[in-house]
Amino acid sequence: MRTAFATALLAIGIASVVGQALALTDDFGGPGVDPLKWDTENTGGLSGSIVGGKLVVSGAYDSEHTIPGTGGWNGYFLVSKENFAGQVEASVEFSIDAAAGSEYQVSLSLNGAAGQVNPATDSLFWQAYYLAGSQNSVGFLTRFLGGTPYRAVLDPADIVVGTPHVYRVVRKATGEASFYLDGNLKGTTAFVTGDLKVVLHVGLHGAGTSISASFDNLVAQDARLPLARLEASQDRIDAGDVVTLDGSTSEYAGGTINGFFFDFGDGQTSGWTASSFVTHVFASSGVYAARLRVNSTDGKQSEWAIQSIYVDAWPPSAVLTATPTRTATFEQVGFSGADSNDLDGSVVAYRFDFGDGVDSGWVPSAGATHQYVLDGAYSARLKVRDDDGLESQWSSAVRVDVANRPPTASLLASADSVELGTSVSFDAAGSADLDGGIAAYYFDFGDGVNSGWRDGPSIAHLYTTTGRYNVTLLVRDNKGVVSEDPAWSVVEVREVGLFSPRGPYVYLMVALVVGTGIAAYVVLKRRSRRDKEEADKGVPPPN
Repeated sequence: MRTAFATALLAIGIASVVGQALALTDDFGGPGVDPLKWDTENTGGLSGSIVGGKLVVSGAYDSEHTIPGTGGWNGYFLVSKENFAGQVEASVEFSIDAAAGSEYQVSLSLNGAAGQVNPATDSLFWQAYYLAGSQNSVGFLTRFLGGTPYRAVLDPADIVVGTPHVYRVVRKATGEASFYLDGNLKGTTAFVTGDLKVVLHVGLHGAGTSISASFDNLVAQDARLPLARLEASQDRIDAGDVVTLDGSTSEYAGGTINGFFFDFGDGQTSGWTASSFVTHVFASSGVYAARLRVNSTDGKQSEWAIQSIYVDAWPPSAVLTATPTRTATFEQVGFSGADSNDLDGSVVAYRFDFGDGVDSGWVPSAGATHQYVLDGAYSARLKVRDDDGLESQWSSAVRVDVANRPPTASLLASADSVELGTSVSFDAAGSADLDGGIAAYYFDFGDGVNSGWRDGPSIAHLYTTTGRYNVTLLVRDNKGVVSEDPAWSVVEVREVGLFSPRGPYVYLMVALVVGTGIAAYVVLKRRSRRDKEEADKGVPPPN
């Protein structure tokens, strides 16, 4: 879910010089956050302080002091003073010690630096996120690149309140970024190559929401390594053929490559060599993972580059289709790998990657269905396996555009018929949003008066004239989408009845009773006075 809070975070830009081989670390052992490394900003009820060698960010939601343009978020930000170019790695130890309320998040992000990339679209978020009543129950990672989100919802067991965890995000020279939680890879996505700032942030949204989160060992550093690239003169050969392996396109922005190490995948290697070209003969049939690693003059070593070589073996080809390719959250999307093929056998297993962090694993069926719980553009892929056990490459990606599902409005009135002067209460608590939460309510009372957009789901209204009024309700979700169909209720306001508790007959009867009582009192009083006067004269009272 892209929150408005996240959008506001993107707008933070602090001028600095692009760093070279930067390393910012903070174990929060001093009296406060190091002002030479980090800028801090907080809005609303959140504040940060050093407690026991950790940065503790805590507070309760403050509706009077929110971040402009976020729909009412409070936020605490810790922003690197320096920009990072190329490869960058950021990590932090964190614990959500206590949390309550409707919506909060804890994030480590790489944000487009001012003047380098578009801060409204180019950023990475690795965040624990909670929204009451939402499918996004615990955490997810997001990328906003050219307006296209990439999201992978985590297992609810991944992030536990009161338990220490470690976030880590690495942007590689390949233009990809990988996300890790507690040392486990959780997702990889393409990302921009512009300059970035590292940002730690905590957010709150909604009355009654509070949080206490602690952080330690925050690290942001240049992670540039040599990049190995490996190409083969041919990747499908007969046993005994010669293959040339070429590593000449490998590169290193931080220096010079001076060594190449080829592993042919058949138990033989080139050893370290200064040559970027080698030849090799694969004597036996099979599938071999040839690899290359390069070394630099400053002692850095690349990760492995891999090239598959098929000897007397023909792997299958994967072809993926999807229907529909434009849909909404929680709608079924059908995927098919039936057009996949194998030239020397048959396809026996399929593996669907739906692009949202969900993978089918190997299944025997060529068809699969999937529901996307978050809106966005997803790239689905397919890999197949043949009867020889050979696996295909990933298929070409199929894009599936998933629209946000509008919220649904629900309206209840305390009465459908009232007398003039009696207020009517309206309740919209039954409104719902499957892929998010309700953020605002708009009541139109049908008499020319409306509530405007408001936070609360309940409101009362007093009609000043009689009539029949159509009351309507619209709701807006946390992504700014308004319900397509209003909920409605009809309220009839009638004149005060003759025998109503506030009607004229009641007032007349009360007046008669009171008048009769007063008259009776006067008569009795006069009679009592007369009886006394006659008693004083010796006249016996009447029987």
